[in-house]
Amino acid sequence: MLSSRLKTLVQNGFLERRPYQQRPVRHEYVLTERGRSLRPILVAMVAWRNAQLAPEMRSMVLVDQQTGREV
Repeated sequence: MLSSRLKTLVQNGFLERRPYQQRPVRHEYVLTERGRSLRPILVAMVAWRNAQLAPEMRSMVLVDQQTGREV
């Protein structure tokens, strides 16, 4: 399932598959510019869902990298 999803994300230009080891050959998946462009949408979706949950029920908390404050 994971392999199939990663392959689809690569085919659609959201991820790039890069080799990082030769023996055995291993790859890492890196966001492309297209993948990074989804960030504002994902942040908005997480913020919307977090607003509906009690603080202890949130599975993801977004933090501003510069200030360390919750977004």
